[in-house]
Amino acid sequence: MAKRVYSTLLMVAAALLLYSCGEDPIDPTPVDPPEIDPTIYVGIGRAGLSPESATIGYFKKCIEDAGGKMIYFESYATTDSKAKNDLKRVDALIIPGSSAADTSGRTACDKRLIGAAVAQGKPVLGVCFGCQRINLMRGGEDASVTEDFPDSPYDHKAGGSVYPNHDIIIDKTSTLYQILKTDRIGVNSSHKYYCKVIPAGIKVIARAPDGVTEAIEGTYPGDMLLGVQFHPEYLYGLLGHDEFLPIFEHLINQAREVKFAGKQ
Repeated sequence: MAKRVYSTLLMVAAALLLYSCGEDPIDPTPVDPPEIDPTIYVGIGRAGLSPESATIGYFKKCIEDAGGKMIYFESYATTDSKAKNDLKRVDALIIPGSSAADTSGRTACDKRLIGAAVAQGKPVLGVCFGCQRINLMRGGEDASVTEDFPDSPYDHKAGGSVYPNHDIIIDKTSTLYQILKTDRIGVNSSHKYYCKVIPAGIKVIARAPDGVTEAIEGTYPGDMLLGVQFHPEYLYGLLGHDEFLPIFEHLINQAREVKFAGKQ
């Protein structure tokens, strides 16, 4: 009996000695890191519209044809925490135009979403009202088109045409020029306000011939902010003008580069 106990103690001592000498009893086979979901998710800020509305459907088509998947935020980002959590679910953000039913409380929520996207290094596309919110987020101001441009030959009013009704002149050094490959193109117009006061960190990159701001971009290092006053979701999603799909493809490509940076 004593010999058996002594033998057992010797075995335990030998095992401890091997462990102390660096022998690893765990299987050293490397474990592959978890795969990253290849889908690029694009969040759409709430715009007073249901996910089943025609406008959201046009955005969905644009995003899917560009290679992404839409996630519609059905509730406002009423706190910074909610905005951060919303942006953690997606790889890019679109702030859309405004509907007649969406008249209060939205500005602060949009600013939170844009701020969260910038903080997380994710690209943002602002459309119409969304373009103005990007400008406002940086400290700019908007103003009434009809009051500032009473003699304009173009009808910029809210609820205007989904069809192209005037040209825009695009800065050849801009992101929009790189996307559309032209410095002049016909767009639609449906907005009461426009970006008037342009703050630091924002640059006007396109105007209508009457002088109304039609596109802006962020200028701080790392910025991926693009705002357009016109409606590419109608121009491509509804009317099928293929030349406007690259606006959404650019957003998806930016998001993909960020998501997979260092993972190739």
